[in-house]
Amino acid sequence: PRQKRVDYVNGDVRDLDTLLETVDSYDVDCILHLAAMIGVRTDADPHVATAVNVLGTSNVFEAARLRSIRRVVFTSSVMREAGIGLPGSGGAHPGPRNLYGAHKLVGEFEAAIYRERFGLDVVVVVVAATLGLGRRGTSTERAPHLTMLAAADLDGVADVPAAREWSLPLRPVRDVAKIIVGAGVDANPGTFVQCGGRQTSLAELAEALQRRQPGFAARFTGGAWPGILPVDGSAADATFGIPLRDLDDLVAIALETT
Repeated sequence: PRQKRVDYVNGDVRDLDTLLETVDSYDVDCILHLAAMIGVRTDADPHVATAVNVLGTSNVFEAARLRSIRRVVFTSSVMREAGIGLPGSGGAHPGPRNLYGAHKLVGEFEAAIYRERFGLDVVVVVVAATLGLGRRGTSTERAPHLTMLAAADLDGVADVPAAREWSLPLRPVRDVAKIIVGAGVDANPGTFVQCGGRQTSLAELAEALQRRQPGFAARFTGGAWPGILPVDGSAADATFGIPLRDLDDLVAIALETT
């Protein structure tokens, strides 16, 4: 049987030469581009975040163009439209919630340009809120649902900076990974894939956490977090054979993969 192996190369997505050397050294034919500074980290260090998220993404597309890479999968985020209104639009259109969302939207536009102008096969995969290993964040950067999960780990009480009705689409990181890989290897995944997820309010999440961790409780303190619109991921479910999980299963996965 073929032995599975992953080679790790230390590098910086902002360095185009390193990307080209890596592509050449390993005879790369498909790039799954996930490198990014995410969430509130982008607001804390906007200059570095923009260099990583925008210049880094441009470098990936350019390396793929120069080396005639078969396909690039660019991971975007539902944060691309989780805000209220584009600048100057007066709230007429959904827009990025934060700088991270803006970076992802720029990446999607650049992907379209490389696809149309240079014939690069780019698949955009829009990722919703993921649960699982490595998806807890630190106390200063947690979204409301991650604050709840961290407290549930300790059977504690969570002060949640959002309303109980706040909702978002949830999906295990392992399922998202399968969709991203599938977009890289599938013969015809399309140019735009919505991962989707189970749309869940914080009140529903609290009830599910209490069923599993009876000592857990949530106090909803309100806040400026806007709800994330429901995302239809049924096409991805059908294409890649990944069913949408029920909420109790999602919670079990989130708590077991600390």
